[in-house]
Amino acid sequence: MAMRKTALALLALQSPILGAVAGEVQDGRCGGTADEKYICGPANAEDLVVIPGTNWILASRMANSADREGMFYLLDASDHSWRKLDIDAIAEARDKTLYPDCPGKPTSALQRGHGIALDARNGALKLLAINHGGRESVEIFTVTKNEGAEPSLAWAGCVVAPQGAMLNSVAALPEGGFAVTKFFDTTNKNWGEDLFAGKETGEVLEWSPKDGWSPVPGTKMSGPNGIALSPDAGAYFIAEWGGGKLHKVSRKTGERQSIDTGMHADNLQWDAEGRLLVAGQFFDDPMAYRSCHMSEAPVCAFPFKVLRVDPTTLASETLVSEGEPKEFGSGTTALEVGDEYWIGTSRGDRIARIPKP
Repeated sequence: MAMRKTALALLALQSPILGAVAGEVQDGRCGGTADEKYICGPANAEDLVVIPGTNWILASRMANSADREGMFYLLDASDHSWRKLDIDAIAEARDKTLYPDCPGKPTSALQRGHGIALDARNGALKLLAINHGGRESVEIFTVTKNEGAEPSLAWAGCVVAPQGAMLNSVAALPEGGFAVTKFFDTTNKNWGEDLFAGKETGEVLEWSPKDGWSPVPGTKMSGPNGIALSPDAGAYFIAEWGGGKLHKVSRKTGERQSIDTGMHADNLQWDAEGRLLVAGQFFDDPMAYRSCHMSEAPVCAFPFKVLRVDPTTLASETLVSEGEPKEFGSGTTALEVGDEYWIGTSRGDRIARIPKP
């Protein structure tokens, strides 16, 4: 995430994907022409995930102060077309056994997106999505691949966050449930100042159907943002936005290994070779950055980077460094898509496409 996007988050054709009304398919062209650098149209596509074994990409939509639409985007990597997936149109298949305390399905007017992740345990596929609208929660959707057609989503339930927790990113756990980053506590009126000063503002929380919420030892830091679980499920990788670090934290002992990233580290993704892609922003004027993200500006074109990190040694290399962006900036996530990296943003009108070096 970028600094204020969590605070801002507070503030038709028939389609087989929903069994209801979905957004019309858009071609992704920029200014009426194809663009090798961008997919134009998806607004504030803050986080991206690929549906395994398909060409389909799901993106979350980050709200800004003028935004009143709650939705996801579905993108086709084969031709860069996309459509809106409005929450109101998504079918409901509620699991009251697993999520008995969920108040009910959110409306589009009360859905403010953020981090997303896929849970592929037990042969089923679920989308986990942070929501800041109306309630602070993790919303859960079942995902059906529908071979030969678009995938379909159905809302299955939610888990409401502990009082005061402002969530950011989510990761599925193999034993059931999920982990989230608590970016800051809403009862701390100085959280913004603490964040810029690199002081502790939040931590990682785990949720399980049996035990509910619990904090994870060793994860208190300044603006915990992106989160990923190691392949053996023994450690968390956590991007510390306020401190500009990437941490590897043992789930068993809380022991921490850390590296400086040279940026405000945001979302984390795995590449095809099992390395971490770390995206984030860097800038000289925090107040300008903060002001843009608190405004209704359609684009906040601030510099961003993407690192590739070895999960064992934490050795890193820079894959992308955009020091003077114009049409696109404030990169938040980097997803490997074929021979490109797709870059999402907390404030922009497109997704960037950058060839692999």
